[in-house]
Amino acid sequence: MRHSRWSSGSRFFIQRCRSLQSVEGPRQVSLMELLARPDLNRMKGGAGAIVFLTAFFLQQYAIDTPVTPIRPYMLVTLLALIVACFHVISGSKLVFRLVPLDYCVFVFYFFLLFTSLYAANTKLAVQMFFGVILLLAAYGGIRYFLMRFDSDAFYRCFALIAKFYFVSSFLLYLMGIFSSLYLERPTVLLGESEAYALSWGVYFEGGVIPRLRGVTDSPNNFAMYALVLIPIWFFGSEPPRLHFKILAVASVALTLSVSAYIAIALMIATFVFWRFRISSGHISQRFAALIVAGAVTLLASVVLLAAFDGEAKEFINNMIGTRLEHAATGSGRFELWQYCMNIISEGPLWGFGLNQERVLLAPLRNLQSVHNNIIGAYFSGGAMALFLYLVLLIQLAWTFVSKVLPYRERVWLSLCWISLFVFSNVNETLFADSFFFSLAIFSSTVNVFCRCEGDEGGGEVSL
Repeated sequence: MRHSRWSSGSRFFIQRCRSLQSVEGPRQVSLMELLARPDLNRMKGGAGAIVFLTAFFLQQYAIDTPVTPIRPYMLVTLLALIVACFHVISGSKLVFRLVPLDYCVFVFYFFLLFTSLYAANTKLAVQMFFGVILLLAAYGGIRYFLMRFDSDAFYRCFALIAKFYFVSSFLLYLMGIFSSLYLERPTVLLGESEAYALSWGVYFEGGVIPRLRGVTDSPNNFAMYALVLIPIWFFGSEPPRLHFKILAVASVALTLSVSAYIAIALMIATFVFWRFRISSGHISQRFAALIVAGAVTLLASVVLLAAFDGEAKEFINNMIGTRLEHAATGSGRFELWQYCMNIISEGPLWGFGLNQERVLLAPLRNLQSVHNNIIGAYFSGGAMALFLYLVLLIQLAWTFVSKVLPYRERVWLSLCWISLFVFSNVNETLFADSFFFSLAIFSSTVNVFCRCEGDEGGGEVSL
């Protein structure tokens, strides 16, 4: 049969959702209908989710302040908190449907907030304290808006956001390349230990190597968001057309991020496993052809690059050599982690308190993080924080390991988890907006798709 169990399962799942909606209550309309209706409550669901999610991406449009850059998601979160307060004061209720992952998130981060009480540098601890509170509020905002969607609206929302993310980022990248090479527009040189320059959507590593950063503030941050959006978009109810797929994959490739490449390789291997599993051990001819075509394209690209002469070949060789050198040393991460392990072996079992990495790492380099979530959790809260973080990771994995969700959602959640895990082990993302963004997507997916199967997906909390 040409149609695999994947396709039939997806059709059955969508039909079941629609039948449940028609039997159990009023039909939940799609995202486009939400945005088209003048009804205020509907508008808050559709427009609110789009504004909240998009605000997370726009990192390079932050407002610089002496304390910390004010990013767009912070402003949107503060506005949402003000509106929520007025609703509660006026007697309206804000209802949240909680899932087990929500409890894991709040317990872990509230414990990290508690560790600020014994932090040596109070100023750094207080600064991060309010930052975590704001991130938790943003997490709650995403949860509130997304849990009101049905399955179709959920996928359409992320399709619109993904199109904006990749198209705008790629255009900014082209503008940065054009302005730097042809208009000779001066770039902004930053950094003390290592030179790099910024121009629109481009990050020039060493002032030379053009790496795509898009609307975010770095190539790694772009890849972190991209590798969460791509699985949702590609596996959604309305997959993107081929040119959008090529644009998304090319954008991630242009980041020249070794971490992203490792994550992609593991995600492809996981996807092959899922396909192998549902096809009873047999890979379809079409899928095998795609794998072969990808391998041939990669080989042809290498041969084409080797055929360049003169300055172009020298530039490409220097670029590849620089990236391989950084990969071999982990961009200084291996030395950093060894230094951190020495500190941990001599430090207290309960950690050093919230946001103390900058002080502890000062003798080595002027760094603000340990570039690893496991080490970062132990630095802040010791063995207890490490335990709670591992519980959080396990709960994230449980969303797709268990059979609570439909098959399709389990597949793309597993791919998102792999990306999240890879980046969290080469960057400290505990206090990164991209990490909270991903956590909110996982828990909201449980809400939306368990509800479609007739389960509310957790307990309710009213404010």
